Amino acid sequence: VLVGLITQTGTFPPQFIIIQNDFTGVTFGTTYVSPGLYTLVASAPIFTNLKTASYITPDVSAGKPYMAAMERINDFELFINSFDVSSSANSFFQGATLKAEVYP
Repeated sequence: VLVGLITQTGTFPPQFIIIQNDFTGVTFGTTYVSPGLYTLVASAPIFTNLKTASYITPDVSAGKPYMAAMERINDFELFINSFDVSSSANSFFQGATLKAEVYP
């Protein structure tokens, strides 16, 4: 299993930092789509169908209502979605940990 961990820093524009990357030679970036919706982009096609799992560990100390998901778009991209279009959505993932696992 290869694991990538990311967390959000900053609120406008939201930025994500990679805190663990087990994918040798692969770099990641995030793009801001709209409030509460982001795309995680890999430099190589690693998010393969039926072999990619994603998890979100919320920042429970902030008491945020976590209705959130990461979903595979294609082999290069995952959506990160808070399902929250309120004005506070840009800070939704701050303090949370997002994890992507890819199985051989």
